[in-house]
Amino acid sequence: NTFARVLRTYYHLEQKEKARATLEQLAGPQAVFLGAQIADEMHDFETARNLLASIRSTYPDQGKIESTLALVAYHSGQFAECENILQSLLASANQTASTLNLRGWCYHKQGKNAEAVESLKQAIHLAPTDEVNYLDLTRMLIEQGSLPRALEVAKQATVKFPNSVAVYESRGSVE
Repeated sequence: NTFARVLRTYYHLEQKEKARATLEQLAGPQAVFLGAQIADEMHDFETARNLLASIRSTYPDQGKIESTLALVAYHSGQFAECENILQSLLASANQTASTLNLRGWCYHKQGKNAEAVESLKQAIHLAPTDEVNYLDLTRMLIEQGSLPRALEVAKQATVKFPNSVAVYESRGSVE
């Protein structure tokens, strides 16, 4: 998409004001949403939040807007805000493995280790064929200094995903 390339180019050339001016010209919720995602990707978190807020009431998929707002909060280091958005999202029956995974990382960044592990386990339960949750739980347990538990999860993952290079690399790093 030409629009996305132009925006990324402005950001890469450190012409944030030109990027923001381009974003202000967007029309329609889908275009604004894409612009917000690009702003988040380019670490322009304030712009991403403002764009998402501007379409919050009109965007057809409220779960997607809330999930993206939570992701922007996480990327900008606002873990408590991210957690609050995710808690509301999860309470409204928008429970997905990626939402649970992100909530786990929010907990982890805030030092809530037991809650973090439980959230990742819930993500695994909800999406047992998604290896990323196993990899993230293993990484999280390593960061928490719980190597025996990390090895247990890594072993489970190698049984579940016998053809995954990433899973075997993860297990090897724990061992």
